[in-house]
Amino acid sequence: MNIADKNTLKDVWWWIKYVMVTAFILNYFDILYGGYLWIGLVVLASICNATMDTLSHHFDTSVFKKLNPKFWNPNVSSDKAFRIGTYKIDAWHLFKSTMIVLLSFAVVEYRPYNDWYVDVFLFGWFWNVTFSVFYDKIFR
Repeated sequence: MNIADKNTLKDVWWWIKYVMVTAFILNYFDILYGGYLWIGLVVLASICNATMDTLSHHFDTSVFKKLNPKFWNPNVSSDKAFRIGTYKIDAWHLFKSTMIVLLSFAVVEYRPYNDWYVDVFLFGWFWNVTFSVFYDKIFR
């Protein structure tokens, strides 16, 4: 295994730790605030989407530019990524998969507290505000 492979494994391990810590925090959040876990899941899914778009459109000017490009830069990792079957193991695909899983859990955890249209508005508001903050400010 060469050094690039070790760096890629380190990046994957970072992602796994991130998901585990996030799951612990969200579980505490749901117990503390009684049923609003779906909002936290939507916020995290939006951060995953902002990460994917930043990697795809602004990698060279983003906070990710100093990280291992074989894992983080979609233009490079599309050819260099590890594969399990046809699934590519790189940052873009891991964040995409995480976003889908988080949205699926948000659907499962959702319990209506307001009229449905208020909850749809809240979903959109939390998604768009979170996405904009991360994509336009934090990841630049």
